[in-house]
Amino acid sequence: MFEIGQVIYHLSKTNSKPLDKYELEKYKDKKFVQSQFDEITKEVPAFKKIFHVFVDERDRCLAFSLQECVRSGK
Repeated sequence: MFEIGQVIYHLSKTNSKPLDKYELEKYKDKKFVQSQFDEITKEVPAFKKIFHVFVDERDRCLAFSLQECVRSGK
């Protein structure tokens, strides 16, 4: 429960303004994205767990969908 509280608090205090073109370009750089992820997980370690749950689940769903496409010949 504490970790969920941390995540909700962090999400509620972040600024959700739209990104401009320059800011959006920064997110194409893997090192920048990794540094942002590292910074967030230092502040809120629960983000790392949540991130991996979502990414792993997404990867499983995509893999299953690809396997189904191959099986059905689409």
